[in-house]
Amino acid sequence: MQLNIQQRRFIAFQVFRVFYDRLVDDKDRDWLFTYTREVCKEKLREDFDQLFIHLDFDNDGKVTEDDLRSLVYCDFADPKSDSKHYVEVRDLEQLRHVVEGYLEEFNNMSKKPMNLVLFRQDLFLISLTHCTLEYKMAAMKNLSAST
Repeated sequence: MQLNIQQRRFIAFQVFRVFYDRLVDDKDRDWLFTYTREVCKEKLREDFDQLFIHLDFDNDGKVTEDDLRSLVYCDFADPKSDSKHYVEVRDLEQLRHVVEGYLEEFNNMSKKPMNLVLFRQDLFLISLTHCTLEYKMAAMKNLSAST
């Protein structure tokens, strides 16, 4: 099966969200990062640094673990879109405005508004939590449909 660039990036993203984020030892994180680089080259036939060149913030040609922390996928980045496909977020500032818009909408309806300042890590955690909740909701719907 042929995978396009976006699919290859998404596979690496999922590996890091499922495994890397749960590791507590730096040695284990380093190993997984190095191994993912190797697998990209051997199995996906893609140079890891080229695959994620847009995340190379110091422009040294080498994508680091810290660079990869800016890789975000979500299905709510464009509130006007009817499409609910996970897409890579290239503009975190735009995502921040979208999330702040959702927060403002919530605050307008809530008796207990939340006045929050959103940082890069918050945007990542919101997208990750949303993905997890969507996955669990889909699993619950499938379970209830089968009974």
